[in-house]
Amino acid sequence: MFLARGTLKLFRGFSSEAIDHIQAQAKKKAHISSAQHHITKITTDRDGRTHFADLDLPLTKGYGKVGLLSEALKVAGDGVYLRETPGDYDFSWHCAPTEQFIVNLDASVEVEVSSGAKKVFEKGEMFYVEDISGDGHFSRAVDGKARRSMFIPVARTIVESLALQPMISKIDIRVGEIINVERHPDADRLYCQVPQPALIQ
Repeated sequence: MFLARGTLKLFRGFSSEAIDHIQAQAKKKAHISSAQHHITKITTDRDGRTHFADLDLPLTKGYGKVGLLSEALKVAGDGVYLRETPGDYDFSWHCAPTEQFIVNLDASVEVEVSSGAKKVFEKGEMFYVEDISGDGHFSRAVDGKARRSMFIPVARTIVESLALQPMISKIDIRVGEIINVERHPDADRLYCQVPQPALIQ
């Protein structure tokens, strides 16, 4: 919430320059806290099916001429790889060799996941693949153009530790069957429920 001049009774004695500075700092802080880099990731569910999902990395460091930065992402394995694929690139179902970011440098690529969804990642776009098991994905060249790309291996655990998580992901939801209800031995108005352990998930 930004400061309005009509509500600055608490700031009596401050110069207008000081108040302007406070407002500017508040706006800057709000901008930093809401900035994020939004990309798509390819992920695998428990049944081995692959899907597209959102991945939001907050940009919380730096401000001014340098712009906003994320926390440093530690590169895994041997480091960054550069790749070139031909215009007839048509790579059938395969899993990612490792969890990594892929950056399209000069052309697009179409990716299909086993849920049936397809997405074209444009030139200059970055996406993240973590489908190292399961059905994998299908990759195709777009408009017959060769493509240069960059692979940046970063472990999923590191990415998830930095990513903005939706609140629903923090809820532990379990399903079970109540097989018996008994009166609480120490209370008149409470009951004890006995779940079926094998069905709790």
